[in-house]
Amino acid sequence: MVSATKWVGVILVTASIIAGFLIYPKLEIVTGYAAKKACSCAFVGRHSVDQIESYDLEAFPLSLASLNIDKDRLEVTASILGLQKKTAILRKGLGCALLQGEDDYNIERFSASNKKTASPKNSKTPASIPSKSLSLAFDKTGQWEKKTFAMVVMKEGNIVEERYHPGYDADTKLLGWSMTKSVANLIVGSLVKEGRLTLNIDTLYPAWHNDERAQVTLAHLLKMNSGLEWTEQYGNISDITQGLFLEEDFISYVRSKPAESIPGSEWEYASGTTNLISGIVRRQFESYQDYLDYPHNKIFKILDLDNPVIETDEAGHYILSSYMWATARDWGKLGQLYLNKGNWKGEQLIDTSYIE
Repeated sequence: MVSATKWVGVILVTASIIAGFLIYPKLEIVTGYAAKKACSCAFVGRHSVDQIESYDLEAFPLSLASLNIDKDRLEVTASILGLQKKTAILRKGLGCALLQGEDDYNIERFSASNKKTASPKNSKTPASIPSKSLSLAFDKTGQWEKKTFAMVVMKEGNIVEERYHPGYDADTKLLGWSMTKSVANLIVGSLVKEGRLTLNIDTLYPAWHNDERAQVTLAHLLKMNSGLEWTEQYGNISDITQGLFLEEDFISYVRSKPAESIPGSEWEYASGTTNLISGIVRRQFESYQDYLDYPHNKIFKILDLDNPVIETDEAGHYILSSYMWATARDWGKLGQLYLNKGNWKGEQLIDTSYIE
């Protein structure tokens, strides 16, 4: 007769095998995120190793990842107990890209960077915006709960106050995450103003021509009501984590998604559709370098931004859902452009009707 102790042992071993089977694939998401974020923080945001570990990757399970930051090779490798190693590399002018194995594309952006210009504060804090109110947004020394890196207050287009977490300042580039989607919309708005794109174009990808996806328009993608199947869940392997951390060509992955509802009938938050827009934008240029340069030449330089960086997937597509780095002041300027209905110092960069 089998003893109770042996039964307990069998149950524990079985449970461990099941847990390993369920958890092991997710480790690649963790190490992929850690490698990519650490690479970008180190080489684009210029965060220190201590800042990366204390603030950017402090949360479980990201804190489990061990990092190897190679400043000579300009790459970062992350693993958990030596398992599921993932590597991200710095590309000239394009920030960091997460690799799926070896780098199959060797992409760089060769155009000159935007010239850095000084952008001092315009005035002291007015009485209507007391400094005490700004301090409420930041953690006290030794805490990391509110997790605010920077705060910029603008009035009538001018900076009236700004504050930064210790170790960060006006020159620190910060990851915009989904604020990058608003930059994607500006890029499309600029192309629309030039007459190179229209919002009602459909049959956006050749593979869609003979099915219900042929009815999806650029406007549907911008409004996130394309009807394409999509799951935006970051705690598991879902469409978004698959696209960001397990695919070398995010656009190819998204354009393979089937339709699940009629275009325009249902709204669903979908970073995938923003990257489909990136693929459409890329097709508007004969030269790949022109695609890379377009947002810099048509928006960033005109707003006098401090050399922001939009990162790509391994295949070289801008990840317009998530991966733009800019200073807090520059993010403020981009917000001001929206408040100005697309006008910047008298120049209408984006049509007012498009902004509305």
